[in-house]
Amino acid sequence: MIHVFLYDEYIDSQLRRSSWSRGSPQSRYGLEVAFEVMLPWLGPEVVVAAIGCGDGYILDLLREKAGFAFGLDYHFGKLNCALEHGNAVVQGDFHYLPLRGSSVNVIHCSHVL
Repeated sequence: MIHVFLYDEYIDSQLRRSSWSRGSPQSRYGLEVAFEVMLPWLGPEVVVAAIGCGDGYILDLLREKAGFAFGLDYHFGKLNCALEHGNAVVQGDFHYLPLRGSSVNVIHCSHVL
């Protein structure tokens, strides 16, 4: 049997099954490694966009070292979690980034596909 999903239904079903969350030690470790790699490019004047920020754990880390960090994700439930932890987030699709040219210094995008 073949089931045809609408795009939003498909994305929602995939995200519900996602094990990537701030509650998972493996998730935190992967994002902490990515954060360590970014450290040389961070500083008080740096603006970071975390594309596919999920529940915002990477933003928690970035807030300590970047001038401003914000996240973009498609899944509203994950964004609510990020907001509950004090992060700045935007709902959107990474295929159509709502960013002006030269508005960010660093883009973080990992664990998205």
